Amino acid sequence: MLASDGELYGHHQAFREKFLARLLETSLQAEGYEPSFPALWLSRNEIHDTITIKENTSWSCHHGVQRWKGECGCTEGGSWKAPLRQAINTVADQIDSAFEEYAGKIINDPWRAVEEYARVMLDQISADSWLTEQCGDRLNLEQKLHLKSLFEAQVERQKMFTSCGWFFEDFDRIEPRNNVIYAAHAVWLAERVCRQDLYSEAIRAFGEVCSPRTGLKGDDVFSGAYYRFSHRS
Repeated sequence: MLASDGELYGHHQAFREKFLARLLETSLQAEGYEPSFPALWLSRNEIHDTITIKENTSWSCHHGVQRWKGECGCTEGGSWKAPLRQAINTVADQIDSAFEEYAGKIINDPWRAVEEYARVMLDQISADSWLTEQCGDRLNLEQKLHLKSLFEAQVERQKMFTSCGWFFEDFDRIEPRNNVIYAAHAVWLAERVCRQDLYSEAIRAFGEVCSPRTGLKGDDVFSGAYYRFSHRS
């Protein structure tokens, strides 16, 4: 099995996704190889053993998970990491509360539904058909729109914990800034439904995040992204 970091084919190296496409779609077949992946292999073979992951460990840093929640010896100047973690946790609590308060009145097991929403994300089923499966035909248009927003907010809530947001040495990089943008999107989506001011608490939390190198503030990134979402057509 060959494995590489998925980020390599995104923002880390331009056009690497073209190399990957050629490798999987042309070169391997020309040499007589059939591309596969673990889930496909597991579907074709009997499972004999299982493993468990040892919690709070890291494959890529001798300081364990400290790298993702505060300063560690591998990334000097990481004073922004702990405040970013706290700000993201704050937004997560807000999103979860808004989701549970609204969806819990309509869906019997809203958190199980969050897991099953993966089918919509994978384009296995439309959002409307999936909501019909969950709730039958009793939803009106407004309820459907609200639930769609809340489930999308849950997706953004997961994305804002993307691990590379804490991996590197500086906040003023695309990875941590992306996490803040995901958080802003989640807040904007949830506010459309709960009719509460989630922005104010979030902006205060991100105000503690600052790049020691450039002075970029987390609240500036958050507010700029929130403004773009709230003013898009």
